[in-house]
Amino acid sequence: MLTQLLTYLVRIIKLQQQIILILVTQLTNIYMHSKIPRLEKPTYQRFNQFKADEKLPLLAANTDTKQLDYQQRLQEYFQQHQKPLKPVKRRKPFKYPEVTCPHCGAPNEYLYSNGGGQTDLLLCKICAHQFRANKTFSKELVLRCPYCRNKLAQVKQRVHFKVWRCQNLQCAYRQREISRLTPSELEQYQTNPNQFKVRYRYREYDFNLKASPTNLPFNQLSIWIEFKHHRRCWELA
Repeated sequence: MLTQLLTYLVRIIKLQQQIILILVTQLTNIYMHSKIPRLEKPTYQRFNQFKADEKLPLLAANTDTKQLDYQQRLQEYFQQHQKPLKPVKRRKPFKYPEVTCPHCGAPNEYLYSNGGGQTDLLLCKICAHQFRANKTFSKELVLRCPYCRNKLAQVKQRVHFKVWRCQNLQCAYRQREISRLTPSELEQYQTNPNQFKVRYRYREYDFNLKASPTNLPFNQLSIWIEFKHHRRCWELA
């Protein structure tokens, strides 16, 4: 009885083996005649390498004095929509009759009391500039490139840091990095500029230095010390 059972199982195994060979042959035939792209050799993709710039950005007041002209903006609105921009329709008396927009100089007829009159926050209908009525003078501190003094623009927002980048195409840092590229790299840069770091970048980290661990190994502790030094230099710049 046991011999007959073993013989039967051996026959089943051989039958399964034949079926598997037939299926493998069919799959091979399908794959050879399919249009699936084949990677015969691994392709090398160049990625932008992480690089920290030596110079810290400059912390200076925003001295951009470019002002808009509300009359010119009204003319542009009329040419675009073929009708004048109407003043704000108020349901309540305006609390700030002498205030004008500090960005374009629009009179109070075009100012919204943003917040339902509960706050001094105003919004210009012409240039969409938001400001406070009781704040007559303000200086905005901005980050500037140490090579061309152009205002840095925030390009990325991560969990623990922000990425600022110089947008000036004539920046000395950008011109220097482009001149260092080899002919083959320069050709790749013209097709895929995002794979090369040619602009000045700064990462503004958001860490609590007082809560830094004190039982770190020496190499990790040195990283914290170096970061604290750069953070202090940035605050004093």
